[in-house]
Amino acid sequence: QAASELAATCQQMGNGPGQVAALRALIASSGRSPPFRDAARQALKEWLAKTKKLSDKQAEAIALQALVQCILADTGANASDLEEAAGLEEQALGIYCELGDKVGEADLLSALVQDHLSRGEIDKALARAKQQVQALKDCQDACRLVKALTMKITIFIRMDELDRAMRSTNRALAIATDANNRQAEVEASCSMVEVQAARKDVDAAVKTAFEAVGMSKALEDGKVGAALVAKLAKIVLKLDRAEQALLISEEARALYGKLGDACGQALLFRDTLAPALLRNGDVVKALSAAEAALDLFRSTGDQAEQVNTMFTLVHMHQGAGTGEDAVQAAVDLVSLCRRGGNRPREAEALNLAAQMHCRAGEYQSALSSAGVASELFQTLDDSHGKVTVLQTIARVRMALNETDAALDAAKEAQSKALALGDHAQAARATQLLASIRISKQEFKEVVQAAKASVQECQERGDAQGEAQHWLAIANARWEQVRLASAGSKKRGLEPSWNKRLMEALGAAKEALHLFQRIGPTSGEAAVLQAMARIYSFKGEPHLALDSAKESAMIFKAIDDMHGAAHSLLLEAAAHLARLGGVPCDADLQALVEPRSKPAKEALAAAEEAYKLCQRYADQDLEEYALKVLHAAKESFQVASAPQPQKKREVLMAIDNRDRQLLEDMGIRFKSAAMATRLLARDPRLEELTGLRQEVAQQELAKADPAMDRLMTIALHALSTSAR
Repeated sequence: QAASELAATCQQMGNGPGQVAALRALIASSGRSPPFRDAARQALKEWLAKTKKLSDKQAEAIALQALVQCILADTGANASDLEEAAGLEEQALGIYCELGDKVGEADLLSALVQDHLSRGEIDKALARAKQQVQALKDCQDACRLVKALTMKITIFIRMDELDRAMRSTNRALAIATDANNRQAEVEASCSMVEVQAARKDVDAAVKTAFEAVGMSKALEDGKVGAALVAKLAKIVLKLDRAEQALLISEEARALYGKLGDACGQALLFRDTLAPALLRNGDVVKALSAAEAALDLFRSTGDQAEQVNTMFTLVHMHQGAGTGEDAVQAAVDLVSLCRRGGNRPREAEALNLAAQMHCRAGEYQSALSSAGVASELFQTLDDSHGKVTVLQTIARVRMALNETDAALDAAKEAQSKALALGDHAQAARATQLLASIRISKQEFKEVVQAAKASVQECQERGDAQGEAQHWLAIANARWEQVRLASAGSKKRGLEPSWNKRLMEALGAAKEALHLFQRIGPTSGEAAVLQAMARIYSFKGEPHLALDSAKESAMIFKAIDDMHGAAHSLLLEAAAHLARLGGVPCDADLQALVEPRSKPAKEALAAAEEAYKLCQRYADQDLEEYALKVLHAAKESFQVASAPQPQKKREVLMAIDNRDRQLLEDMGIRFKSAAMATRLLARDPRLEELTGLRQEVAQQELAKADPAMDRLMTIALHALSTSAR
């Protein structure tokens, strides 16, 4: 409202640049409020026409850029809107080129890169990022050029082009070093941390992060230094290194304290310190940090951030397993928005309250809150909000086992999202619809619909939608096989089951490829989780383990601890399967000859999963987690206990020089006549003498016939080591 009034005042005064600046602030703050957004768009068009009459090229370019921003801010922008935006982009870029304004051109290109990334248009984003770097190549501002390069690095990481990402990072570091620009050097170091993390070299990434923290603290501009340290804390937290993230957060906290920057400190508490404490298992301190952030925002009078922090608190209470507190926080949030007259946020808060009521098992209260939210979204003419609340209603109906009503709500949500051209919401509604149909065992219908939708998404370039449909196929086929095998007395996979599992795996791989190009999201984690289930069922625990670990890491990075619990259980079960147990989602049974390292890792994953499961009102998941935990404990005890030893004859080759040494150690040999026969059989042992020895050795695992050969090699290594 303030931005809207300021824009009107500037217009009356004839202050065009002021009006455009106010309108850009209006666009940024309007969110999904169509009246404000539409008014801003119309005002910008009028001002654009005026700048053309005045032949003010600089003002015209700024107005064009603001209009592009306005169109792209609309999540429901259709194909013609995007085409219009593309035309305006080219006009603005043409003007900046004509004026020789490389900085203006680079700023516009930066905004376009971010937009393409948000839409999953990786190739377009990369092309614009290259243009941005090219525009700044002769620029003397090293920091601006390094930031442009970091955008390219982000894209290369998403494309899994890690060598190119590393080359760009090294270039950014060289530019910053040559210019002796410490701020640019820290920005480049942040990218180095992300590249090292993508290469799975987490220890090196953490080391680089701490080095960058030291450089940030030495920057002349204390506010920039504090912001960069806070940024590094977030990056380290994404690496699942909560303790190190806490140490860096404390450094940032001290810097903000010296500056007296209450707002910066509040953002640090809310966005980094609280999640790190929660990840570290310190629930009380995590909630206290979020409450401290809320108090700081109250002291600064920033009501918008108070609302944002209350949203965070609701999710934190849910993540901490304090369901009743989550419901109460959601109710308080609704009251805060209502008191402030913030009706769009009130509608969102009501929808969130409905979700919290549902998770707490208060289904009628959930339906009541969702109904009020729906009416408010309708009053606000917010069709996107209506789609969101329809999905909430579908989930509540599903929890009540009212599958037909849930199906109707999900269908309506999907239909509305497609009509709006909101591909992200359409994809989520489609996934929900598939989940409901799978619960009704309508596997054939799910697969047919998803395959048809994949084709449509490919035609319109909707990568996110396509990925969600591939995931629906994978989930449907896996669930179909799981149910069929559960009702069968046969051991092993029937040919038809294996065929469906291969179809599920192929669909999951397609989805994973698409999600990885879009960026690390819950979608990517869900696909990896599905792949872990499929690999486990196929009896390939090593592959299941890799997928489960990666899935758990992503879920933790996006603070979805419920999803992380599922993935950790899959990880623990995969470890148990490696030890001779059974695949996930089957009854756990006695394990055969477990080995210590997998047993220890299984126990660690099971314990972490069980702790997370206890936070949620998901009794089935908690019961399964307890089963896995008991099996892991038993496995670890067996692996750690002294094993009964059995005398076993092992054929091994040793050098003559070792014989006396081994005899001195008490090893008794049989006749050396075996040497001739051994040499005749294996000419590679020409310089060695073959002997038989009796050694006390553990009984080999029956499931691994290759161990005989491995043991021969191991004993030879022991003799060499003794020498």
